[in-house]
Amino acid sequence: MLIGSPPPRIGLDIKRILELSKQSKVGDWYFYQNHTETRIYGCELAPYKLPKYLPMSLFALEYYRQKINSDEVHFIKAKKKAQLRIKDQLGPFICNSREARKEENLILQRLNLKQSFIWRYDHLDFSCNRRQKNKMAPYIHHRIPKIEKYVNQLEWRENTLEDKDSTEVVVENTLIDPEKQLDEGSFLQVLGESQVKEGSQVQEESESPDLS
Repeated sequence: MLIGSPPPRIGLDIKRILELSKQSKVGDWYFYQNHTETRIYGCELAPYKLPKYLPMSLFALEYYRQKINSDEVHFIKAKKKAQLRIKDQLGPFICNSREARKEENLILQRLNLKQSFIWRYDHLDFSCNRRQKNKMAPYIHHRIPKIEKYVNQLEWRENTLEDKDSTEVVVENTLIDPEKQLDEGSFLQVLGESQVKEGSQVQEESESPDLS
C-alpha cells in the first residue's frame, strides 16, 4: 500500500472563487477538526458545517446562499448595484435568480447538515469598504480573534479549531448581540444629531438679517 500526503481539504478552484486577488476577495474558509466552514463577507446567515473534504457541488450551494444574502443585506435593499451576477455558474449549478437561495437551502437541509453560529463576518473590512464606496453607512460587525487567526489555513492542525468551538461562540454571541445593537443605535443617534445640527444651522443662516 502506498501512503502519500492527504488530499487538500478544498480545491484550488474554490480558493480562487473566494480569493480572486488581495484587492478582490469575497470570503474565507475555516478548517475545523471534522468539518469545513465558508463565510462570505457581510452574510448574516448561519453557515452550514460542510464536509471535511469539501466538493465543489456543496461549496456552490453554500456560496450562492450566502452571497445572495450578503447582496440583499448590503446592496439590494439600498438599491445599489449587486455584487453577484445572476445566471452565474459554479460547478454543476447555475444561479438564475435570487430566489434560488431557497432551493439551495432546502437541498443543504435534506443532507442533514448542521449549521454553525451566526457571525456578522467581515474579515479585513471588505464589505464595510464596499458600502462606503457606495456612500453608505459602515457595516457594524465584530471580531472573534481566537477564530480569525486560523483563517484560510492550508490544512487543519491540532490545537486549532475544534467542533466544540462553534458551540462556545454561540454563547458569546448572546452577550455580544446587545453590544452590537447599542453600537448601531449609537451610530444612528450620532447620524441623526448631525443631520439636526445641519438643519438648524441652515435655518439660522436663512433667518439671519441682511445687514448689508
